[in-house]
Amino acid sequence: MRSTFGVCGGAAPGLRSGRVPGRRLRKTLSRHGWISRFFILILLLSSTVRARAQSPSAAPAQIFLSSAPALAGQFPGLAGLALDGAGDIYAAADMVYFINPVVLGEFVQLAKFSAQGNLLWSVNFTSSSAHGPVPVGAVSAAADPAGDVYLLEYVGGTFSEPTELVKLDADGKFIQSVPIPMTDAPYYADIYSVAYDSSSGHVYAVGTFVDPQAQNYSMLALEYDADLVLQNSKVVADGPYFNATAIAVDTAGYVYVGGDSQNYTPSLSSSLRMLKFAPHLQGLPIYDEGFPVSPNPYVFASGVGPDGSGGAWAGGTLIWSYSGLAIKRDATGALRSQIPYATPGASWDLFLSLTADAAGNAYVLDAVYFGAGSWASKLLKFDAVGHPLWSASPPLIALSDGGTPLIALDGRQDVVMEGLKMYNPPYGRQLAVAEYGPGSGGPISISFNPNPVPPRRDGVTVSTTQVIVLVQDAQGQGLAGQSVSLSAQPVLASGGHSHGKSGNANAPAGSFAGGVCVQSTGGTCVQAGVTCTTDANGDCMVNLSTPVYQAS
Repeated sequence: MRSTFGVCGGAAPGLRSGRVPGRRLRKTLSRHGWISRFFILILLLSSTVRARAQSPSAAPAQIFLSSAPALAGQFPGLAGLALDGAGDIYAAADMVYFINPVVLGEFVQLAKFSAQGNLLWSVNFTSSSAHGPVPVGAVSAAADPAGDVYLLEYVGGTFSEPTELVKLDADGKFIQSVPIPMTDAPYYADIYSVAYDSSSGHVYAVGTFVDPQAQNYSMLALEYDADLVLQNSKVVADGPYFNATAIAVDTAGYVYVGGDSQNYTPSLSSSLRMLKFAPHLQGLPIYDEGFPVSPNPYVFASGVGPDGSGGAWAGGTLIWSYSGLAIKRDATGALRSQIPYATPGASWDLFLSLTADAAGNAYVLDAVYFGAGSWASKLLKFDAVGHPLWSASPPLIALSDGGTPLIALDGRQDVVMEGLKMYNPPYGRQLAVAEYGPGSGGPISISFNPNPVPPRRDGVTVSTTQVIVLVQDAQGQGLAGQSVSLSAQPVLASGGHSHGKSGNANAPAGSFAGGVCVQSTGGTCVQAGVTCTTDANGDCMVNLSTPVYQAS
């Protein structure tokens, strides 16, 4: 059994195969010492071997989605959950699409559900350049009361990819985007979390500022106004490895940051870290406290939530024992509660997301691994002093990098979670949300995006699949995107929304990058037998079938 702070003492278990949260771990391989590289590499390789063993040697050519192509597409990366003033729900996911085994690109899926759980729209989009599509991955999402969505995404595919803050309206239409400010190479920033400030209408983002030459990693927090104009920034450098992964703002405008710190001298150690700032990041931190987790060499932070009284909860996963941890600090930073958590009979507990309500109750989303590829999700509620109130077992799978918000509270204090509906075999899945009432762990509603990723079946041609259809202007720049269902041989369209372009303005009919649709004549584009038409704005679209869902 797993050992952590007096919970079921004993030796740490042997490594077991299974999908591990990927983006931060992949970055960790390039950052930390040989111990962490060896440990995490074993995890990833064990997952890859098992995934390859399940894959047929001669699968039919088809498009399917994944969060990590090397792992045969077991899970998309859930990338953020947000609620607006009406209780509408915005769920973002980070997808990779490829025709087995050739990777073709990466895109973002964003779905909006009503407060009653009805799907309103779902859009997929990526980025494009003069040389074709550019991989894009979602990182985190927030929403303002009017329903404007603020989405963090990274562009590229390397450890030092640039990050953008993208704003979309309540209908999923692209408004504008700004790059996260960077210094000259080799410095770069990994931005992990975004939060909306209801007291000022501003947006905050937090991540890690990296100096690879000095092997130093510092907290970087940024404040933007509603037009995505940078207002303030704050860097906190204390210790060689500080990964700031989560940010939240209370109703008075105070800013809370959660993260994890690692040190290698005189011995390997780690701590779950919390910081509190005055509104607009003014002055020094009100407090900056770490919670040591030795003898665990690593803790990955997984969220921070203000408690309504100036204090906050923070959560994380202990990597050596693979168990969960939640702590609470008061308004001065004093430790008030600590909760080590391990599910009996499970191999891993990954605390993926944490939030708190105005009464100080904490809500945690736990991904539980039982071995042999078996995953489950648990939704946990603790009172203001850390006593367990209830737990639920949603019929959805949630698996993502630490710091990504996958649970949120609506105006009735119902808990909303983002997850995936899995099929058998597990390559079929749908993006979904579930809502749970405050009095018990029972579900109120569960809703699905009706565009499932098709299962991969040996020797069977999948009759319906998804591809990405994106609107391009005459210069080949993307304007908008949507999801399309095909009933015939899949045809891939490439391109995406234009980064830095202000709004989805009316544009002349144009062409698709990537050689799908290259001309427009009288509202119709034709190439190699593929017929395309223009939309209401005069932009050229691939007319393969009627979009299943798109923003109205």
